[in-house]
Amino acid sequence: MLNSKLENEKESKRRLEMEVESYRSRLAAVSHDHDQCQTSKRDMYLAFWRARDEWLHLQQLDDAQNKADSKEKMVISIQDQFQQIVRKLQAKREKQGLMLEERNKELIKEWNHLKERMYQYKKEKAEREVSIQKKKFSDFMKESSK
Repeated sequence: MLNSKLENEKESKRRLEMEVESYRSRLAAVSHDHDQCQTSKRDMYLAFWRARDEWLHLQQLDDAQNKADSKEKMVISIQDQFQQIVRKLQAKREKQGLMLEERNKELIKEWNHLKERMYQYKKEKAEREVSIQKKKFSDFMKESSK
């Protein structure tokens, strides 16, 4: 009976040791699974942050490209406005040039007219002086003959 009890105790101890060993084995497996899960979690966390950083950089790049496009459009708009101003100024310059040319023609015509009138006045003055001299001479001759 004592032998049987001892046998039962040994059997019970062996079962408990096997059960403890099974628990240790399961604990090691669970611990290994937990470590793998933590590693995967860390890897996923790092991948998430890398993806987030990449997305932010892409967003910044997109923003920079949009800003560059906007500035390019603004430069093109300013260039267009500048070209319009240049065309208006050229048209105005041409118009003023034509007006000055026309005014110059008018002034030349008026100058020629005044020059002609001056010539006529001088001619008439010379003719009057000749006429006066003739009259004086004629009067002198009449006086002398008396």
